[in-house]
Amino acid sequence: MIGNMYGMKSRFILLDKDGKVVYGSQGNKDEINAFLEESHVYDRIKTGDFGIKKWGDSQVTMERIFVNNQSLYVIELIADVQAGRFSSMAYKDMMSGLYNRNMWEYMMHNKFTEVQGCFDTLMIIDIDNLKEVNDSEGHAVGDIQIRIVSESIKESIREEDIAFRYGGDEFVILLNGLKNKDIQKLMDRIREKINEKSKDHGIHVSMGVSSFDNFSGLMGAFQKADNLLYAEKQCKKLQVGSKKYKELLKLRKNMDEIRNHLNDLMGENKDHLNEDVLGLSRELDHVIYRYSMMEIGLKSKELLKKQGNSNIKYK
Repeated sequence: MIGNMYGMKSRFILLDKDGKVVYGSQGNKDEINAFLEESHVYDRIKTGDFGIKKWGDSQVTMERIFVNNQSLYVIELIADVQAGRFSSMAYKDMMSGLYNRNMWEYMMHNKFTEVQGCFDTLMIIDIDNLKEVNDSEGHAVGDIQIRIVSESIKESIREEDIAFRYGGDEFVILLNGLKNKDIQKLMDRIREKINEKSKDHGIHVSMGVSSFDNFSGLMGAFQKADNLLYAEKQCKKLQVGSKKYKELLKLRKNMDEIRNHLNDLMGENKDHLNEDVLGLSRELDHVIYRYSMMEIGLKSKELLKKQGNSNIKYK
């Protein structure tokens, strides 16, 4: 068995709080359990011996993550490691210190049946204009921005939340049990920390948030959050100093407030609230219509200006 393990370049395993296998990148459960026994992983779980340990010519790394106050153990085997040289862990992004796209894909692929229902909200954060920063000021400056945003996220979320660096300038956070006002406070806290840390870099981010009932609805929530993030980015690209832009932001804020209030009322599920829900729904429709018309008008203005139609006047 050990010989087979050494023949593998790597092995990635997830265990639940009781040490049962949730996921294994290679081999069946019997083979995985044999490996865990031979590499003393079960003994290390009992003693809390986390970190990197040599195992023959390989290394076995063990870390613990918390999902809704439940422990999950992340085990990685890296085979044929040169003496004194350890490779980066497959599930961690080395620059940000957050979990990476690999970890996200593992979760999505396996649906984490043991922890379904532990999350109900998804937040996406995107660094504004990072590509332009990389092109104009160099990737070293862009890397600083990534680290600042990552640190701000880590310092703002709770232990039971999970944050990922999803892409070059994009981050995803899975949350649970937060009310709308608490989610807004979290978003504000992340922005405040970014502002505190980026005095010389002027870092700005866009955000989108959406809720879901279970993992089957997670990808739909991802798309909704991504759409909201995109809408915020588009708003920022419009004329910042214009009166209509400020009015657009005010409408967006009003729209979010009505939607949050409506969601809270729907959650109460009381018959006497039907009239209130209907009234708020109508108000939300009206605000969305005004917002859409104004956004279309401003986008048309920008498009015409780019085409050189300077003879057209705008009110």
